[in-house]
Amino acid sequence: MIKPAIEYFTKEAIDNIVRVIKDSNYNEVTFIGFLSRDGLVSEVDVLAYGNDNSAPVILQDVLKGDVLIHNHPALSHEDIKEVLRPSDADISIAAEISPKRVGFYIIDNDCEYVNIIYKPQPRYYLKEEEILSIFSSDGLLQKNIFNFEPRSEQQELVGYIARAINDSKILVSEAGTGTGKSLAYLIPASIWALKNKKRVIVSTYTINLQNQIANKDMLIVERVVQEYTNEKINYFVLIGRGNYLCKRKLNELINDKEKFQTLFSDENEIKTLIKIEEWSRKTETGIIGEIPFVVKDEIKEEIASESMSCMRKKCQYYQECFYQCARLEAEKADILIVNHSLVFSSIDEESKRIGLPFFSGIIFDEAHHLEDCALKSLSKDFSIQGLLYNLRKLYHTKNEKKLGLLVLLEKKSGLSGYVEIQQRFEEVIAMIEALIQKLTSFIIEGKEILKDWLVETNLLGIDDEFSNSSEFSILIEKLGEIFEILGKLISKVEDLIDEIRKREIALEVFDLLNYISSRISVINESLNNYDLIFNSETDINFVKWIEVTKRNIRFVYSPLEVGDFLASSIFSKKDFVIFTSATIMINGKFDYFETGIGLPLSTNREKIECFFPSPFDYANQAEIYILDKTSSHKEVSLEKLNIMKELVFVSKGGALLLFTSYKRMEDYFTILKDEFIDKGIIVQKQGDETREFLLNRMISLENCVLFATSSFWEGIDIPGYNLRLVIIEKIPFDSLSDPIYKAKTKLLEYKGLNSFVIYSIPRAVLRLKQGIGRLIRTKSDKGIIAILDERIKTKNYGKTFINSFPPARIIYGGVEKIIENAKRFIESNF
Repeated sequence: MIKPAIEYFTKEAIDNIVRVIKDSNYNEVTFIGFLSRDGLVSEVDVLAYGNDNSAPVILQDVLKGDVLIHNHPALSHEDIKEVLRPSDADISIAAEISPKRVGFYIIDNDCEYVNIIYKPQPRYYLKEEEILSIFSSDGLLQKNIFNFEPRSEQQELVGYIARAINDSKILVSEAGTGTGKSLAYLIPASIWALKNKKRVIVSTYTINLQNQIANKDMLIVERVVQEYTNEKINYFVLIGRGNYLCKRKLNELINDKEKFQTLFSDENEIKTLIKIEEWSRKTETGIIGEIPFVVKDEIKEEIASESMSCMRKKCQYYQECFYQCARLEAEKADILIVNHSLVFSSIDEESKRIGLPFFSGIIFDEAHHLEDCALKSLSKDFSIQGLLYNLRKLYHTKNEKKLGLLVLLEKKSGLSGYVEIQQRFEEVIAMIEALIQKLTSFIIEGKEILKDWLVETNLLGIDDEFSNSSEFSILIEKLGEIFEILGKLISKVEDLIDEIRKREIALEVFDLLNYISSRISVINESLNNYDLIFNSETDINFVKWIEVTKRNIRFVYSPLEVGDFLASSIFSKKDFVIFTSATIMINGKFDYFETGIGLPLSTNREKIECFFPSPFDYANQAEIYILDKTSSHKEVSLEKLNIMKELVFVSKGGALLLFTSYKRMEDYFTILKDEFIDKGIIVQKQGDETREFLLNRMISLENCVLFATSSFWEGIDIPGYNLRLVIIEKIPFDSLSDPIYKAKTKLLEYKGLNSFVIYSIPRAVLRLKQGIGRLIRTKSDKGIIAILDERIKTKNYGKTFINSFPPARIIYGGVEKIIENAKRFIESNF
């Protein structure tokens, strides 16, 4: 159907198209068009440039718009009908994209006429008043949730979300605990996705929230959306590939005795594998973490799905592959629930393409973690234990038994009789044995070399100061020896693989060679990262550091900024992006968060912001006490010891004590532990048991005290009487010796910025907000928050922290005054 283009395009869009075609010397160009509310193509993006006969079409890019457009170049005397006649390829593409409601137009070079091959379906726009009515006192949520209470904060947030979705905007929102933000974004996003046949991704940071959305919130959303649209919403949780069981690898280990014996030293592990196989026939997901009995890590590693050893369609289990089935379900989903790490790790750094099922909009909950997650995703590293793990996969001995992939290869190939090949085997094994010995020794020696540099933290920056030290020289000499041998080993193994491939070998040997080759690629990546860390020029935009733990030493190279990466890969390319969190605003502004993730670089998207405080009655539910005088924040303080002890005695347990470092936590725990136990209080410390065990114990017992740091500042939920006291030992500023912090502040100062004001304070404020937020989780919770840091009162920047507090009563004072008020509060509320 050929029509005048002005009936289907705005004048601005036509002018833009004609200019691009002229600039391309009148060759073919493909565009993606975006429809205005009246159905006209009002904006276009260039997808690809071609020649006088064709232009490439990348289907994933096509799906981000409403209509695919491309021109047919022609001579001036040709009939317009012939010019705009669709080719077989045009018809094929139109058929492929039409189920996604994407149209297909062919235009002439001057964009005077358009041939409508497939008319795009008008975009469905959310009816804001109808969406808001779902959250009203007589709406669909009222019918589907027992004791549902309409909240003005939630309804206002829904309005912002609906407008951001309809108008293809970026929304940045802080919504306090209890606002009901999950349903506020899930319901409008689900309706929009369903009606437009588009996919929306919901990304979280924690597994807890991911599970809450999938197993609780989406059950409500499903019913509400069904009633509103008369259609069923499809949703799915997708996690990283390594979390899924590989049936082929499992069954090979069970059925191939030779393989089992060369990979495991304990013959009894076969019983575990058989139990897993029985479980695999019952499970629907194949997620290894859901196996209902204890499985050793070494077994999990051997049965996990991975791209390195995957045979894809050649695999006999392909049709029932848990990972492939998960990908298929993800492709069917209207709402795809993932985590931040999966989103960022799926982005190709060069092309900025995302390896997830195509999505049109994305919602980031727990958005305050985005910058750190993206930095981690872009980091390059190697660790001593990582090298040992991969080398031991190839070969190691246990109880004088030879184990590993090379042992299996030697047995399976039947080529050990060839002198040359046997000699290569022996050379490779000797090198691996030497490397394992050197790496094992290096962990001990490395810790000894670095001990004087690791006083306050387990992180050490590879900066000018350390690089000019004698310790660095010794360290780099030892590492250099290791990686020199490692480079030779890689060459030797590759030569061995090439030599074996020249012979006639069975298919299983060929697959085994591929697996060994991919394992060598991983080792080679460590070699490349070693070169990057130790042999590359110093760059102020990057940081290099060493992390030392009880059993490992890790070396890292990381960028300091991720804004351009995020803006170019996600924020500028999607219909809408929504960020929400309970803690991303500082002093009434979102500047710190937005700058960190690169929103100012997303200039093609309009941004809107909103803030909604928690609906809880903090004035009656909580009090905040600020200790107005302390002797020291650098070491154990007598005032802090006294107030911690007395507050816990007053509350009779039910307390979470938060620290900024493991050392400080250990110091206070060691001194206070026995006194608490004497009072019948159950004392726990982070690291003594699993996180889940510690939290479950607090949830079930009312007289527990938990000493904690780092991850316990957020993401834990202990509602009710069993958590009635939160003590924060000091303002959670970054350690001055933290190499990432040092490098970031140096970069900001280099740019002429005040790093303390725009970086140090905002990070501490957000952490403090998270810590304070552990106390009041429901409208019936009550309790005390004690912050043992007078700087909140005495320093000019203290107001920034106070402005971030919930509207509870704040009391300043010494130990006696605070204890006196704590007794009053506890007696009158419990």
